[in-house]
Amino acid sequence: MARWLNVSPSVVYRLWQQFLTTDSAFRRFSQGRPTAMTSADDRYLSLNARTNKTATPTQLDLYLGAATKSERDAYGAGGVCVWGGICLGGCTDLHVFPRGTVNAQTYRDDILDAYVRRYAGAIGDDFLLQDDNARPHRPRIVDDYLQQETIQRMESPARSPDLNPIEHVWDNLGRRIAALNPPPQTLATLATALQEQWLSLPTELIDRIIDSITHRCMCCIASRGDHTP
Repeated sequence: MARWLNVSPSVVYRLWQQFLTTDSAFRRFSQGRPTAMTSADDRYLSLNARTNKTATPTQLDLYLGAATKSERDAYGAGGVCVWGGICLGGCTDLHVFPRGTVNAQTYRDDILDAYVRRYAGAIGDDFLLQDDNARPHRPRIVDDYLQQETIQRMESPARSPDLNPIEHVWDNLGRRIAALNPPPQTLATLATALQEQWLSLPTELIDRIIDSITHRCMCCIASRGDHTP
């Protein structure tokens, strides 16, 4: 395998051990600048540039982050990765991952066990978890944990950001961060600002977004799965 991929055997061994532990594996390449934009990203930026003619490049980048998983805000060479949950009438605390990255084990231990299990127990049989198809959400250790705790999870199509209400909460949070004056200058102040703005999100906003899911499904069907208005 090492000869076929033209890498050292240690790289293959390390990735294999990572896969056995987390049910997923990836390699970080340190040379060159990785491609960060997709065609969908380009379309989103173009749309926002036309509708927000006074927006700066930094603000447009924040809007893009808020609309495409928006769990990560990059500042300089680093980034802040966060998780939050919403439900009718409230939201969880905003969790900041200290290392800036998330794998399946971190998601299971720091999110599912620390937050979701508690909320599921409080709500009871009516609890339904809606996440997305991000890699850390789908490995076997996550599925096993949810089955062990009898937590029901909603199945989602491969690409369905318009159908996940929290994506629109991320968008609102991103706009609040972009409007701060002065803006956060370090990763620590960015993390603090995100947590402060998250706590200040109106409950009425979250409830309204969640209540709109039926209309969003209808729009998605009408657009045959394409982007919705």
